[in-house]
Amino acid sequence: MVKNSILISLLFVVCFFFSITGAVAQKKNKIDSIIEILIKVKKDTSTISTFIAAGDYYLNEKKDTAVFYYYKALSLAKELNEKMYSVISYRCIGKYYSRKNNYDSSLFFYNKSLVISEQISDSSLIAKNFSNIGLIYYYKEDYINAMLSYQKSIDIRIVIKDKKGVSDVYNNISNVYDKIGELPKALDFLHMSLKIKNEIGDKDNSAACMNNIAGIQMNLKSYDLAYEYAFNALKISKEVDNKKRMLECFLKLYSVFYEKYINSTNVDARMQFLDSAIFYNEETIKISHEIGNDSGLSSGKLNAGIIFTEKKEYDKALDLLKEGMDVAVKLNQKATLILFYNQIAQVYIYQKRYDNALQYLDKSLTLAEDLKSDYYKQSIFYLLSVSYEGKGDLTNSLSFYKKFKEAQDRLNDINNFKKLSTHAAKMQFDFKIDLLEKEKALQVLENKRQQIIIFSIIAGLALLAIFTIFIIQRLRITRRQKRIIENQKKLVDQKNEILNQQKEEIEAQRDEIAGQHEIVITQKKHIEEIHTELKDSILYARRIQKAVLPADDLTEMFLANYFILFEPKDIVSGDFYWTIIRKNWLLVTVADCTGHGVPGAFMSMLGISFLNEIVAREDITTAGSVLNELREYVIKSLQQKGMTGEQKDGMDIVFIAVDLETYTMHFAGANNPLWLIRKNDKCSTEVNGLSNVNIINNDESCLIEFKPSKMPIGIHETMNSFADYVFQLQRGDILYLSSDGFEDQFGGPKNKKFLSKNLKKLLLANSDLSLSEQKQLLIDALNEWKGNNEQVDDITIVGIKI
Repeated sequence: MVKNSILISLLFVVCFFFSITGAVAQKKNKIDSIIEILIKVKKDTSTISTFIAAGDYYLNEKKDTAVFYYYKALSLAKELNEKMYSVISYRCIGKYYSRKNNYDSSLFFYNKSLVISEQISDSSLIAKNFSNIGLIYYYKEDYINAMLSYQKSIDIRIVIKDKKGVSDVYNNISNVYDKIGELPKALDFLHMSLKIKNEIGDKDNSAACMNNIAGIQMNLKSYDLAYEYAFNALKISKEVDNKKRMLECFLKLYSVFYEKYINSTNVDARMQFLDSAIFYNEETIKISHEIGNDSGLSSGKLNAGIIFTEKKEYDKALDLLKEGMDVAVKLNQKATLILFYNQIAQVYIYQKRYDNALQYLDKSLTLAEDLKSDYYKQSIFYLLSVSYEGKGDLTNSLSFYKKFKEAQDRLNDINNFKKLSTHAAKMQFDFKIDLLEKEKALQVLENKRQQIIIFSIIAGLALLAIFTIFIIQRLRITRRQKRIIENQKKLVDQKNEILNQQKEEIEAQRDEIAGQHEIVITQKKHIEEIHTELKDSILYARRIQKAVLPADDLTEMFLANYFILFEPKDIVSGDFYWTIIRKNWLLVTVADCTGHGVPGAFMSMLGISFLNEIVAREDITTAGSVLNELREYVIKSLQQKGMTGEQKDGMDIVFIAVDLETYTMHFAGANNPLWLIRKNDKCSTEVNGLSNVNIINNDESCLIEFKPSKMPIGIHETMNSFADYVFQLQRGDILYLSSDGFEDQFGGPKNKKFLSKNLKKLLLANSDLSLSEQKQLLIDALNEWKGNNEQVDDITIVGIKI
């Protein structure tokens, strides 16, 4: 026996050496050869252990080879009548069928293992079998039996003081509560598990527990707590150098920050969250490469592709997605491949490469058909509809949209049924748990009562002890059997009553859903009617706003050359321009009101009305006084008090008044500047000594920027009078009055703002063109810069040549 043990030890050393240094195929051949030698040497428990070790070695890569060795171990254990090894062999076979998702077979072998472990009274093996059986019931979604099995395992582990085992089962119970939607209870058991792991110094598994807590906190949308637990889990994983656990933590931290990015409405915070998500995803990819974890690498590449799609860096997104897709193909991860195909198609749709999108969507649909999954089909049908719409094939687009709605309806029906089923299962689960606790309490009381009876009989009737004990035992058996029968009858009656109630509730809910469907259809029609009425009202408002704006022929009477670029973001505009002649003075203004669309249009109407009223007064003699009066009108009409939290509506404005005989110009501005372009040889004549100007030169001309007062027309922390500036214009001067809509437009190759400096350079470089040509140049530059982006604000630019 000793010689055989030494031989086995040496052979396992050789096996371990080959596992480090040899090629994979050669290594496995060596292991098989070693096992054949062992079988020939002698059949004993060492050989059984060898078979089990060989099965464990092959379990991850060659499951059929693994189960072959497990059955060999079981056969030899039976032959040698080694019951403990029979228990272990049955458990291994159960584990094999669990990995194959054959849960009925797995449950059969775990129960076989349980029966023998109870025969040999091995508490540790009994507890492990109950844990395994509970896990299989969990996979089968039989949460009541899962919980009962886990409770039995805990009861035994507490007795034998197996703290680690108790902690592991608490983790499993948490999974049950998570599945039935009892997230607070799931958290309670995870914290109980974590407490034990910390007590016994199990750092590695405490990190896993913290990561699970982070997952539950994410489901509860407590993202800060989720981050705290996932980050601490990562720190511990680094301390114990568990790189696989570090990978899990990086994935969780990525998910936390990506969810925060999706759910945040603060632009700056969103960018910070996205940067953090990118960082942790890059760490995911890095460590996946390091440990050769293709599944983690696939997830990291998919996440990276989604991020760069969000950032509109489509080419980079495609490269990452296709790299990840190749990994998923190697792993034969059909569901993951669907996600890759769909995301790649989404990028191609954004790029308007619809034929490429359709190629990937066809692959995705084939996989979804194999999986028989409406969940995946729903998104595929929608993307197919969008792709065909982009190609102009409205027939196929409509066809796939109908399929999308049908799949969506089926999923809604399934989800509603699952909610009802989960609710019913939860009620039954709570009832079972309560019943179990009551039975345990009754059993404790019954045991105490019986002990008192027994001790009394023994003390008082020693001579009749044997006969009395016999009678008591028979009575006990009879009573127990009767009690069991009665309890079973009550339980059956209660279950029947619950089922009848659930049937009635389901029928009532079905009728209610049908009624709600009719209500939804009626409300949809009503909403469509309201939408039409609102749109008609806004279109009529545009006509009113257009009528209020100055007519072009009025300006033409006094100006030989001018242009007006007026591009509202919506149907009506929050920008307005205004011109009027008063006693040989030409008054011109461009204003940008708070907001755009209908709210901005209301403000623009107020602004025009107030200006007409102000300039009619004799006491208003300067541009600055016009803006001061306008501010008073706005504050009074909007009832602004300057209180904390009050909406600070108002407008930014550039205002000029030009004497049409002397061409003396008065300027005042509220946040918006005035630009003047003239030839270089005349640039310094009037500008020297002015403190409120900036000058930009090119070879022929200069651009003079007159700075505005840094406060709006409306309530503000600073309420000084608006500065008034006087400047002598010269023939050939070009004046530009504008809102900030053009310079704030996003676009270009990096999707950034156009910026004021680029607009000034564009105007200066093209100042020799006629103003009509300049207007067209500005329109073309805006469209080219904007590309496919949405216009972000109203745009108004007025150009006047003296």
